[in-house]
Amino acid sequence: MLTVKNYYRRKPQPLRDAEASGIPIYVLRSNTQAQMEEALLKLVSGPGLPRENGDRDAGGDPLEETEEAIQSVLDTSQPVDLTPQNSYIRRLQHQLAERYNLGSRSAGREPYRHVRIFKP
Repeated sequence: MLTVKNYYRRKPQPLRDAEASGIPIYVLRSNTQAQMEEALLKLVSGPGLPRENGDRDAGGDPLEETEEAIQSVLDTSQPVDLTPQNSYIRRLQHQLAERYNLGSRSAGREPYRHVRIFKP
């Protein structure tokens, strides 16, 4: 069962029945497309299965992903797009790229805004 936080807090009868029956309940912070897509991807993909973005694990460590992308750019000179992240993580990704003397730019619109790392 998929529900939003406000509805879950009220604990209506259908939710209580689902919990009593042992049906898993997934709570979204808000009723937005991004929240629903993220929840559904987690449900469909499950642990250890490939995600939509290829072999990278969308639930993995974004800074580890950045380090791997930096190594790839250094090896191949081809730009790499990272998975979408919030602004704080993107700032850390930009700082990592700068440490290796690589260029980086944020692209896309929220919630799909992501960092591209490239050789200047």
